[in-house]
Amino acid sequence: MLCFPLDNTEYEAEGLGLEHVTRSRGVFAADDNLRVSAGGGMNVTISPGICFLKMGEYWGVTALQKTALSLPIQTADGTLTRKDAIVARIDKVANLAEIVVKPGTPASLPELPAIVRDDDYDEIYLASVTVGAGVVEITNAAISDLRLDETVCGLMVDTAAKIPTQALADQWAAFWAYITADAQAEGEAAKRLYAALYEEMKDLIADAPAAKLQLEIDDLQKQIDIMTHKYAVPAWTGNCYTGYAVMEP
Repeated sequence: MLCFPLDNTEYEAEGLGLEHVTRSRGVFAADDNLRVSAGGGMNVTISPGICFLKMGEYWGVTALQKTALSLPIQTADGTLTRKDAIVARIDKVANLAEIVVKPGTPASLPELPAIVRDDDYDEIYLASVTVGAGVVEITNAAISDLRLDETVCGLMVDTAAKIPTQALADQWAAFWAYITADAQAEGEAAKRLYAALYEEMKDLIADAPAAKLQLEIDDLQKQIDIMTHKYAVPAWTGNCYTGYAVMEP
């Protein structure tokens, strides 16, 4: 069993990579860290920065681009547009990390080339570059930042300490759907209540004194407000949802 670190033990790179295995693929930050921008003509510039990649399932690696890097974009097609990917990757065969331009295929509806994560490469996409038909210069408007797109890159996090925000969001969505349906159901109940009470009261309305009639109307309105949650807010006991509390206007 591989274990890192142990005293008086010699390790290969895989052992050191085990130290970072819980880190996810991605860039370390999204400010100027490996940001892609127009570099003049048919070139793009990648700013210095750090990213994290996977050499294997249990082997993580950190890659540093120490200085700004300029990369050329291939000549544009004469009639069709293509999308190129600016890629940070590990070449597992050559045993090196690199940032390269991965050209797309010219098409009427161009798409980025497929990302590769296999025995030969492990990639993250820093940006996409839309190369319009016949263009001779890449502008910043043609560059789309992909560093926050978790399907192809994202920010590096230690997954051992990552907060499950999606699970929390799903729980809140389910709770909100429940109380919305509950409010709608009770709203329909309020309509039925109103109709029943009106039937009981309509024969008395003609003979009721004005003041008494107004009190009865006010009481009825309060019941309807409660049933329709007009002034209701969720009520909690500790961390448990216990229904609605009525807030008077």
